[in-house]
Amino acid sequence: MDGLLEKMNEFPNRLRSHNVYDEYKALIKKYKKVNDIFQELKSDAMKPRHWRMLLSKLNIQVKFTDLTLNNLWEADLIKNSIKVNTIMGEARGELILEEFLRGIKETWAKCDLELIRYQNKCRLIKGWDDLFAQIDEHINNVSSMKMSPYYKVFEEEIVPWDEKLQKIRIVFDNWIDVQRRYVYLEGIFFGGADIRSMLPSEYNKFRGIDNEFTLLMKKVAQRPNVLEVLSIQSLQQNLERFSDTLNNIQKKLGEYLNQQRQAFARFYFVGDEDLLEIIGNSTEIKMVQRHFPKMFAGITSMNFEKHGDKEGDKLNGMYSREGEYVKFSKQIIISEDPTIYIWLAKIENMMQVSLSDTLMASIEEMSTIDIQEEAEDFTKWIEKFPAQIDVLSMQVFWSNKVEECLKTGTGSNALVHVE
Repeated sequence: MDGLLEKMNEFPNRLRSHNVYDEYKALIKKYKKVNDIFQELKSDAMKPRHWRMLLSKLNIQVKFTDLTLNNLWEADLIKNSIKVNTIMGEARGELILEEFLRGIKETWAKCDLELIRYQNKCRLIKGWDDLFAQIDEHINNVSSMKMSPYYKVFEEEIVPWDEKLQKIRIVFDNWIDVQRRYVYLEGIFFGGADIRSMLPSEYNKFRGIDNEFTLLMKKVAQRPNVLEVLSIQSLQQNLERFSDTLNNIQKKLGEYLNQQRQAFARFYFVGDEDLLEIIGNSTEIKMVQRHFPKMFAGITSMNFEKHGDKEGDKLNGMYSREGEYVKFSKQIIISEDPTIYIWLAKIENMMQVSLSDTLMASIEEMSTIDIQEEAEDFTKWIEKFPAQIDVLSMQVFWSNKVEECLKTGTGSNALVHVE
């Protein structure tokens, strides 16, 4: 058609003056405009159903498979451009939904859960953020599809996927909660603390959950595809049951630990796992003392010895992080009352009493030293007592000296301003 127009433009003027020239030139230009419409009709968005609608609107009495260009030329697509554009607009809108839906199907058909080895027992799910981001994105896409004027065409496909995505969200919401609680409680119930004797009922319940949950995760590891995982029998009901049971176990555990913390306030400074280890080894000073820095800011370890047939039953004093030692004013015997918070309260009290007695002894000894004349004795005195006691003793000594000066105010005892 471009070639025909070029040839017609080369016609001599005498031929161009005829009406037939103008008519045929206009016809060719019209066909060129129709060709632009043909280019759009070639779009992948135009499905057989759209072609059938188009032929019906244009009153073309030909089957779609027998359609020719001449049929479309004769239908005057330019005159019927509104009808054509309406159908093509629907086709483009439906193509967007179709691609969204195809993307959702393809994503979940090949989506495998990311797993990581846990305690040589099973494999747990990781990458939760990416998983939830993908689920939420597709749920939002489906919601957008429902608002589209072309939704009805794909309703039978979209509704099942909407339900499936909502189910995936609910299942994995429960799953992440169960997994977090399981990991937390597994470290407590199967850790170093003798939790079985403290909470026997909760221990037995957790052991049952442990068996079921690890069995579930082994199934998941064999076939980690999300859609296949969802097909596991009674999955959602089991996860909800796990969640309820673990929540009750954790609640009972929290109540028990809260009782212990109320009995001895310094237990608030240690975490649940550490507290359970302390309680589970309540008479083992070697195990308990490693938690002392969290409960007692100044104590790192104890000076202990054997008492009777019990190793480490007698506590003689305490060491600081710097290695300074304070002897207890009175020895503490753990076996006299092995309840953990009882003998820890004795240590707390004896820490205060012993520091008080040590301070008195330090002040008394310092008062016998002439600091200016007996520097060597003063140095020995500093080395003899802990730094905390030395500093406080010197503050007491200085305060006493100032009070003496204020009382007399004359002679050698007068306060002197030094430039």
